[in-house]
Amino acid sequence: MSRRIKITREVLVYTGACTEEIERFCSEFPEGLGVTPKNIEIARSKRFKIWLPGADLTDANLTHANLAGANLYSANLGRAKLAFADLTHANLAHANLARANLDRADLMDAYLAGADLTRANLYSANLYSANLMDAYLAGADLTHANLTGAKLGPWERGPNGLARKKGGWGVR
Repeated sequence: MSRRIKITREVLVYTGACTEEIERFCSEFPEGLGVTPKNIEIARSKRFKIWLPGADLTDANLTHANLAGANLYSANLGRAKLAFADLTHANLAHANLARANLDRADLMDAYLAGADLTRANLYSANLYSANLMDAYLAGADLTHANLTGAKLGPWERGPNGLARKKGGWGVR
């Protein structure tokens, strides 16, 4: 079941947004703004940055969301629905994406260092030039994913061409 997540003044202060952005956001959205693909587009049309480091977005439905360049450092996106989402150039370092659905998501040049992608669905995802250093990929579905130029490792050689790092499995 999807939870309703709302961006408010308190959330922006907690995540370290600058004072000018907080004031501008609160004058535009005095009651806050729910985190949905539609509302993300509304915020982008008003030239707001998507700045949610450390946010709890567990089970969020962000299918088709435009999160290009978003700061989601250390965010909890466990079991989130991010199919077809645009996450190009997004900062997802140390984010929890365990069991997230990233089917056909665009993660070109995304920064996923240290991210937990355990059992994530990355079917046909575009990970071109993504940084996956120290990311945990145990049980992740990378079928038909584009890993061209992706930064992986450091890894130890494992069986069947897979690479093992601290209990997690990645692609070599």
